Amino acid sequence: MRTAALALILSSFLAILSGCVTYVENMRAAPSFTYASVAADGMAVGGVTSSFTNLDARRGAEYSNLLYHSFIEERKDIYVLGQPVTEGMTGPHLLRQALDSFRAKGFVESATLWDIRQRLTGARFLIVASFAGDDTRRNRDLTIDKTKDKNDKNKEIEVRKARYNVHRSVTVDMAIYDLALGTEAWGGRVTKSHTNTKEYSHTAYNGYFPAFGPLADYEFSHGVNYYPDSPRLDDLLRRAFAGFAENMPAEKK
Repeated sequence: MRTAALALILSSFLAILSGCVTYVENMRAAPSFTYASVAADGMAVGGVTSSFTNLDARRGAEYSNLLYHSFIEERKDIYVLGQPVTEGMTGPHLLRQALDSFRAKGFVESATLWDIRQRLTGARFLIVASFAGDDTRRNRDLTIDKTKDKNDKNKEIEVRKARYNVHRSVTVDMAIYDLALGTEAWGGRVTKSHTNTKEYSHTAYNGYFPAFGPLADYEFSHGVNYYPDSPRLDDLLRRAFAGFAENMPAEKK
């Protein structure tokens, strides 16, 4: 737990130092992956898989589309082929083979990269990603603030406040392969999180607070959900994909 906390502090610190650019954990970059090569030769989306849950074809296509749009919105200066275009040239079998390898082994085998290179035109670099983690946690903060009622002889007033929080954290692994060399050109891991909050308050002039409900001493819900909805998965994935794109090599000015 201490190691995880230190890692979180370090990632936050690095993000601040880099001007709030998304922190990419374990970022890897080959000498061949330069802005000049990417801008000149283009990239192609190979697809999105998951290392911890099964993605059906529909969800895989949706996430691949999210990746594509995140990249072209974040990096309008780089040409990117969408996954359907890539699949139209390589066929579904080769991309499925690449994604299965990335999910199971953490890399795409060189033989598969070679086969894709023979069929893919218009792009030198292949993007694959894996939905690697999805953690949701709930907590409640309950506080009591005491003040004075100036309109009633400074009678003591207690204000009870409750915050119901739903925190969601999503992790994505990504690798970009140089098909000309048959090797990984760039990659790493990005985690994005968000917390939704609902707040409740109650003012007590006589020290009485409800025995049940969101402001009770104990979290009795009686079938009522006082928590907000969980942050949307698609929103967090979009932010993670954009985080990768913003870290890619940029044109020197």
